[in-house]
Amino acid sequence: MDLDSARQGNPSRLHEHSQQRPCGAGAKTLAQVASDREGAQRLIDGALGSYAKRVRILLVSPCNEALKAGRITSHRLRGLRVEEPSARAEFVFADRSQLEIMATELGGVGLLVWAGRLAGLRIAR
Repeated sequence: MDLDSARQGNPSRLHEHSQQRPCGAGAKTLAQVASDREGAQRLIDGALGSYAKRVRILLVSPCNEALKAGRITSHRLRGLRVEEPSARAEFVFADRSQLEIMATELGGVGLLVWAGRLAGLRIAR
């Protein structure tokens, strides 16, 4: 059963879905995740770039809350390391000729290239 079908059904079916084990953690219970420090570190190490910090937060925060609530007695996830990137990415601004090429290629919406440039928008936006 998926979450959408549970939402469309009665509330008890949604509760049943919420009690299932999370598939993203390899179908482990919170207590099993809390005791698997090596597995948690592998997940963090496998995350790309800045996502490693987010993965650590997503692993450790529920364990901290469960500890506070008394649902688990301890966890082994404190102090997991996150490798910092060795160098920051450099941003290269497009010059006028590159902007003209982009605007031409976009045809009718090419004006947006110039509006974005004037507004200070970056490529990622």
